[in-house]
Amino acid sequence: MAVKMAYILRLNHENVQLSTTAREIRRRIMWSIFILDKRYAAGQSDLISCPKEQMHIQLPSNERDFELAISGRTGTLIPTHIDEGDSTSMGTRAYFCQLSNTRHEILQYTRRVISEGSKAHDSRSELLQLESDLQKLKRSQPESMAFSERNLNLRAYSPHLKRYVMLHTMWHQCHCDLYRFMLPGIRESLPDEVLSTTLPEYTLYCQTQAVEHAKALVDILRTVQKVCRQTPQDPGIIICVFQCTRILIRAFDIGLLGSHSTAIETLYQLKSVTKILLPITSIHQSADQLYKQTERLISTAIAGGSYPESMTKVSQNEHIRDNNILDILARIRRCDIEQGEEVLRQYPASPPVTTPTGSEVPSDRETGAANESTTEKPSRETLGESLWYTGLELEHMFGSLDTVFDGFGGPSMNSDPQDLEQLYGNQS
Repeated sequence: MAVKMAYILRLNHENVQLSTTAREIRRRIMWSIFILDKRYAAGQSDLISCPKEQMHIQLPSNERDFELAISGRTGTLIPTHIDEGDSTSMGTRAYFCQLSNTRHEILQYTRRVISEGSKAHDSRSELLQLESDLQKLKRSQPESMAFSERNLNLRAYSPHLKRYVMLHTMWHQCHCDLYRFMLPGIRESLPDEVLSTTLPEYTLYCQTQAVEHAKALVDILRTVQKVCRQTPQDPGIIICVFQCTRILIRAFDIGLLGSHSTAIETLYQLKSVTKILLPITSIHQSADQLYKQTERLISTAIAGGSYPESMTKVSQNEHIRDNNILDILARIRRCDIEQGEEVLRQYPASPPVTTPTGSEVPSDRETGAANESTTEKPSRETLGESLWYTGLELEHMFGSLDTVFDGFGGPSMNSDPQDLEQLYGNQS
């Protein structure tokens, strides 16, 4: 609905007749919708409502230009020949828009490779292109925006701290998303029979890259803990820490963290980083659940335990079921229906209303019962899927988005974490 309304208002087109501030506000609204669309689609092409080809506007400008109503050029999402050198007005918002689009393309690629079950090295040119896109985005950032302890100190008490930290953590998270499908034994990995036929050099390259970027995430968060008195309370950090933990622990199990002493040191560093989630756990119940699960995984690994079976490969039937996005949405909807039925049991319908003539007006529940006697009641799964197909309001499908997704697309307290984790970005 938001996308349709934005298209009706032509927010995805520039309007030169408006003031500089009004044009920038329109851009920021449209780019916010774009980011949310990519986040909830999580690499599923069929769920995209706002493709990048429809974004006929330039990227949002930096905060200084916006506050002072300075008209600057930032270029477009799809580069053109006139975009060269148009990065003087680029800020963290603009780079985050580019990063969101690249991450969606990464998830599209990994989902396709996993679903096809083909040899991963056959599509290595596509992987290398996505890798090049990420490197190009990093090179385009000015030195003042690069991640360093100095730049972090300059933003330690700034309202822009959270955006700055999340930009760099998400950049490394994108690399983890790109390479993790070559790590055996995790839910997002290729089938074992496909991994066994992949070129060993290519497999080792992807595994090494996934581990190195997971370590880089740990280093960033350790620096944030060191410099900042108050850590950014962004729900996105929850997902980054959790995914980073899964990669490093699996790498520890298969010997990718070096010597035993080095590997244990890495795990202890990871354990210290999880403390960054504590301020968020009091706000988001899903953060508390993932924090406890992360702590349990790390403690088990340090104690010499094995990687939990629940975090490894799933059965073929479960893989097929979880890969069906409509089935996931149906199960979310079923949870909402069950909660609604519980409310109806606690609060029965009000008594019939009496009209002035003395006749009783049947209640809605009685009317519904009469209709059910002549019409077959649809299953809950069918109801969930039909709502999706007919394009009813998101409120009907999800309830309030805040009750299903946290601010970064992670699972909320009312939904199955496994379902919402997949909607967010897993490919299992």
